[in-house]
Formats: sequence, C-alpha cells, structure tokens
Amino acid sequence: MNALLFALMLTQGVGNPFFPLVEGTRLVYDDTVRPGAWVTNEVGKSETVRGKPASPIRSTSQGQDLGAVFYRTEGDSVLIVGHGAATPYPQPWPLFRLPEGKREATWSYEGDMPVFGEPMAMQLSGKAVLGGRRKVLDRDVDVLLVEIDITASSGEVVVKNHQSCMYAREIGLVEMKEVARVAGQPREHTIKLVRIETPGGRSG
Repeated sequence: MNALLFALMLTQGVGNPFFPLVEGTRLVYDDTVRPGAWVTNEVGKSETVRGKPASPIRSTSQGQDLGAVFYRTEGDSVLIVGHGAATPYPQPWPLFRLPEGKREATWSYEGDMPVFGEPMAMQLSGKAVLGGRRKVLDRDVDVLLVEIDITASSGEVVVKNHQSCMYAREIGLVEMKEVARVAGQPREHTIKLVRIETPGGRSG
C-alpha cells in the first residue's frame, strides 16, 4: 500500500493498519454457513454517520445482498457504528483496539444492540494481541489476534457469542471462528479469506 494513501486513511479517521477501509476493495471468503457459495465483502464510499465519516462494508453471495455494516476508526479503536447511515446504533461499539506501541489490549462495552429491529442489552469483552508474522495468501504479513465474548439479552432470550478472529496488516479480516448459543442451542460459523481484489486490479 502506498505510504501516503495509508497516512491519509488514518488522518480521515476511516482506516486502521489491520482494518484498511479502502473504497472498492473486495475480500472474498469461504463461509461454512453458505457452503460452496463464497461471500464477498466490498468496502463502499465513506458516508457521514452522526456527523462523522464511516465506511460501509457490504456483503453479497451469489447475487444476494446480505446487508452492509458501517465502520469508523477513532483513536486506537475500530468501531461498528450501524447497519446503515440512516439507522446508526445508539452508540458505536468496539470491534477491536490496539494503542500505538502496545502488543496487546483489552476492552469492554455495555449498551443496547438492535437485533431484528428489537433492542437487546449487550455486554462485550475483548482482547487483542499481536501475533507476529503469518502467511496470508501470497504474503508474509503481521497479524492481530482478537478474541471477543458477547452476551445479549432481551427478556428470557439470551444470546452468547464467542469470536476468534485474525486480522492482517494492510488486508483486514483473514479468518473468523464463531461459536454462539441462541436460546441454549449451539451454532458454529467459520469464514476464511480466499481472495483479495483491490481497486488497482491486484488480486491475491
């Protein structure tokens, strides 16, 4: 990635070394929930959400639109701000954080999270650790390992979710393993990066 472009991304508040929100970038994943049907995440044009810039990542599979999630970088954190510019969350919640010069960080969050249009009380705790260099597709890159635990509840409905994620510098999400319990029933979900398509035409 061009050093000037990277510096501009950080200045504009919509990029992070491990979550570079470059418009037009497409990350293609193998998804165990949709076997045989790859899922493509494409970074869209930055929009203003609650007075600040945020970038959408829209997911599609076999021509089906799976929706968009808006992200923003503030300080040392990557935040999820909503599922649409017109429908932001009451307050952003952290995807991960890593202060400059540190090798690991922890964080927590409490607030409401809309699920199927209904608010659920959410408690989140997370930890990020630099994981050294790994081979990601055709590149040797620095990676960030992130563990997140989420408990969301509304009345008698309780959802517990654990995510183990690996992010790569100048790439973004490489792999996510998710184990959830919804009303006591277990669900597992894994996605893994298989291809990168950049605005400049480079594929990985």
